[in-house]
Amino acid sequence: MTIRTTPPPTPTVRHTGTFTPYLPPPTPGFEIRFGRTTAPGEQLSALDRARPGQVRGLGRVQLQHWGMEGLAEDAELVISELVTNAFQHGSGDSVRVWLGRTTTHVRIEVGGGGSGPQPRPRQAEPWEEGGRGLYLVDALAESWGVASSDGRVWCALALPRES
Repeated sequence: MTIRTTPPPTPTVRHTGTFTPYLPPPTPGFEIRFGRTTAPGEQLSALDRARPGQVRGLGRVQLQHWGMEGLAEDAELVISELVTNAFQHGSGDSVRVWLGRTTTHVRIEVGGGGSGPQPRPRQAEPWEEGGRGLYLVDALAESWGVASSDGRVWCALALPRES
């Protein structure tokens, strides 16, 4: 596992969800890259299944460091869903997570590499255990989208407004 501070990623081409007005470039938080221990399409190993929880914890610590604890629960859920999707559906040999912030938003990006089909929400059946991840991202994020070049999914979570 590698953790490092990185500059903001390049803009994405495809946008879904609600339009976000211009935001200044994000301040870097962290970037993590996990190598897969199972091949794409195979049942995930215990280590790969544990990765979403590890990144949730790192995300919470970063938000606390920034003084943005009010966003932690939503960010943890979004991170968990996107990292899980990247391990389950990504076709690359690693999963990358990037977290950055502006004065009004936290930006999360997750990519599983490869050139598979573009992620999109699907209608899960009531009895299905999974299939709702992107619907949760859509409900919690002010905006989200998919980079057409590599299938990286990004979202912008608005900071809670003070009353």
